[in-house]
Amino acid sequence: MRNLTYLPEGLLKYLKRLERLVITNCFELVYLRSRLPHEFQNLASLQELVITDCPKLEFFPGTIFPLNLKGLVLRGCGLESFPEYTINNISSLEYLYITGCLVLTSFPRDNKAIPTTFKQLTIDHCPNLEFLPEGLMHGSNIFLELLEIFDCSSVTSFPGGKLPKTLKTLTIWNCCNLESLADTITEEMSLESLRIGNCTNLKYLPSNLHTLVHLDYLEVDGCPSIESFPEDGLPCTRLKKMHVLSCDNLKFLANRMQYLTCLQELRLSNCPMIVSFPEDGMPINLLSLDVKDCKNMKPITEWNLHRLNSLKKLRIHGCCLNDDDIFPEWLLPSTLESLHLIKLHNLKSLSPWLKNLTSLEDLKIKECQKILSLPNEGLPSMISFLEINGCPLLQKSCEEDWSSINHIPCIVM
Repeated sequence: MRNLTYLPEGLLKYLKRLERLVITNCFELVYLRSRLPHEFQNLASLQELVITDCPKLEFFPGTIFPLNLKGLVLRGCGLESFPEYTINNISSLEYLYITGCLVLTSFPRDNKAIPTTFKQLTIDHCPNLEFLPEGLMHGSNIFLELLEIFDCSSVTSFPGGKLPKTLKTLTIWNCCNLESLADTITEEMSLESLRIGNCTNLKYLPSNLHTLVHLDYLEVDGCPSIESFPEDGLPCTRLKKMHVLSCDNLKFLANRMQYLTCLQELRLSNCPMIVSFPEDGMPINLLSLDVKDCKNMKPITEWNLHRLNSLKKLRIHGCCLNDDDIFPEWLLPSTLESLHLIKLHNLKSLSPWLKNLTSLEDLKIKECQKILSLPNEGLPSMISFLEINGCPLLQKSCEEDWSSINHIPCIVM
């Protein structure tokens, strides 16, 4: 149906039990309006409508859809403005997914009520979209749970008002002209996941992050204009995972991190301005720590890792060693189960402390060219996986003394 310009009458007349309708690859389809048969509205069983790759579809009235429709997906359509009343008129609508609508510039700028059933909104790769739906930010009867905005480079801010209290997942990615998230978050919010990535003009995170008592996961990635976390720190009640990646001008981690007693995983990567972890210490219940390419970070001997009595996974990649570094015996907690050492070009020796890591099961040593050999004292007896890669001197030593490692079930070289 590549040459179809409108849906002919009678097409849907006998599809009373139809639950999912997909209109795709109709390259000449221009309108869904007066020529669309009235029986379209009477498809009482229709749950989802998907319209994809209809680049000339410029318009449809928001009043044509069945009132029981739960999901609307638009992909690769030629809409310039999202039709008025579409969200408001479908009283049972639960989710709206819009992607690849390259000329879409706006949603209706009104404050009309959004159905209480509406839970999810995802907008992806709409580079000319300037405005998000204003109705999302108004009214106490909005129950949105998921909001995802990807690759919308013309969005500079959110509409005035507050995001819904019911919101659990907020993801904003590749919105390079977004300048502010100020005043969008309230302390009553149920937000559990906040991910912000590649928003190169964003200078500040919301100042009241510490009030998000339900927040479980925080990721900030590729935001070079952010220099610090909010002064009041982060929520300490439930935060379990925190990833801070490629923030070129971030100078400090959050204040009072020692009070993040639920934090289990911390990833820090490509943040060249960070020189140390907080002076007050790290979260004591941390299970996994991954530090990569933070080239100005103080040496690992100043991290006080031995205080992390619950630490199970440690990955150090390309940083944090002095010219004469070996690991001191007291450096690591005996609870470690996984240790990855990668691109530590100045590391010369694995000291006998390694033998004392009695819980260690997984050891990877990669691109550490100066290491001559494994410790004479041997490796912990619990090790079940050993990988050595890009360490020519160490690999040669192991091959010559294979008996020292042949008890390990899985060896990769």
